[in-house]
Amino acid sequence: MAGPPGCRDLPEQLKAIAYSLEKYSGHPIARSITREWKASPGSVFRWQKVEEVKGLGMRGATKEGDIYWAGSYKVAAGLTSDDAHNVYIVRNDRLLGWIDVRDQLRPEAANIVSWLHSKGIHTVLLSGDRQQTCRDIASALGIQEVLAEQSPEDKLN
Repeated sequence: MAGPPGCRDLPEQLKAIAYSLEKYSGHPIARSITREWKASPGSVFRWQKVEEVKGLGMRGATKEGDIYWAGSYKVAAGLTSDDAHNVYIVRNDRLLGWIDVRDQLRPEAANIVSWLHSKGIHTVLLSGDRQQTCRDIASALGIQEVLAEQSPEDKLN
């Protein structure tokens, strides 16, 4: 986890924000964050309202009116040009930091893709992840086609 200059004192607060929002999400990255970062009861943010915005991330509002996001680059696009991270933490349209999560490929994945190819099956990686991340995974596994940065609706279609 890192953040922009001037945020050196925020790592624990970023963890608390991320945990407090992501615990309401079913997204695989959110589940890995909450599994990894068990928050102490005093550090969990209390939301007046929390909602999952498909294709963006989790949005929480405090009773004081502060709006927090834990989401994809789309929630931080106007705040930074650095699109290389998995989760961006934003408060009131101010980028607080980001979280990087690395995908771990299952050991049998490349063998399964090879087996599919041997049966004449065209392989496609369909994901909401960033283009470069998907290309790297496809290259490592031998997947033939990449459809990256897809919204949940795009994936269904």
